Amino acid sequence: MDPKIAIEQVSVPDLRVASLEFVGSHAEIADRFARLAALTGSRAWGTPFCLYHRGADDHPSAERHLEVCLPIRGAYCGNPGVTERVIPGGTMLSVRCNAPRAAWGPAAWWRSAGDHLERHGLETETLPFREVCATTHGTAAGRPESHELLLPLMRPAWFERFSRGLAQQVERATRDAVLGGLPPPDLYAPPPSTGAWLAALVARLELHVDSHPIRLAVLSGCAHTFPRPRIPSLRSTFEAHGIDAVLQRMAADRSDGGRSYYSDPVRAGTRVIAIKRPANPEEARRAGTENARRAARCHCGLIRAAVARGVEISPTFCLCGTGWYQQLWEGICRAPVEVTVLDSVLAGSDRCRFEIRLPRGIL
Repeated sequence: MDPKIAIEQVSVPDLRVASLEFVGSHAEIADRFARLAALTGSRAWGTPFCLYHRGADDHPSAERHLEVCLPIRGAYCGNPGVTERVIPGGTMLSVRCNAPRAAWGPAAWWRSAGDHLERHGLETETLPFREVCATTHGTAAGRPESHELLLPLMRPAWFERFSRGLAQQVERATRDAVLGGLPPPDLYAPPPSTGAWLAALVARLELHVDSHPIRLAVLSGCAHTFPRPRIPSLRSTFEAHGIDAVLQRMAADRSDGGRSYYSDPVRAGTRVIAIKRPANPEEARRAGTENARRAARCHCGLIRAAVARGVEISPTFCLCGTGWYQQLWEGICRAPVEVTVLDSVLAGSDRCRFEIRLPRGIL
């Protein structure tokens, strides 16, 4: 790793911000910040940052879905085009380069982040990455500029959602029976330890919570956050042309490395069936053991490495995946949907299938 780049785990607070969202190039960020600063005036405080949204599927690859943000104080001011909202914090990976930008280049910065995540088996959230804008720390005295990339980490967020969902669904004694004496392992614990912890947590949930609907409510709330920019466009298609037009758009989207981003959904009456093909088909074909094949088929970065090492995790864990489709389809239909796991890799299948029951009267 470049010696100028420092990587550490940090806790980032929730921040109320004013922001301008746009699809464009990195070169436009400075001008957007200048415009935002003029509109927010004395209400702005703290360090500005830019969000890199993931999942904008209908824009040229040369452009990005970006959002420049300034932390603010005070009540809503109603500036046209300015969004005011709370950006969630959490446990993040900080990748900081202590050198002028011209001396290193962003490619090394992003590559260092990716290498670190892969080497330690860390999974990032689908929340946007943050680039904390360049600040100068006394360059006249020889101290360099500082540039920081903040990547939301999945496992701390997953456990926080699990704990919060459990507290909402069961009495305190049951919650304590599930969580008591089972703190999450260190972020850099080896994959078998992390997998064993998740397996024990799900086993306790099964032991102390008999109700499938409650298990579903707890685990579905742990899912990755569905990329926000994708939903409004699909909702507009649904409202103008109906469900089948939405499915046609989904079928045409191959932005997941050439595969269907939306898991090749098909409609069967009032149900939609989403089929997740193996995450890494070539690796699954080359695998020398059944555990390695199962891991290559699995899409969940939280457990994939543990599965490859033979850690047994209950298929109940896969209820987590229903939350991903729930966020998507409830966003499209503006109504509650019911999602069921039909098949999963943890249950012995070579693929995962989910059934989405559309709201009554939607067709």
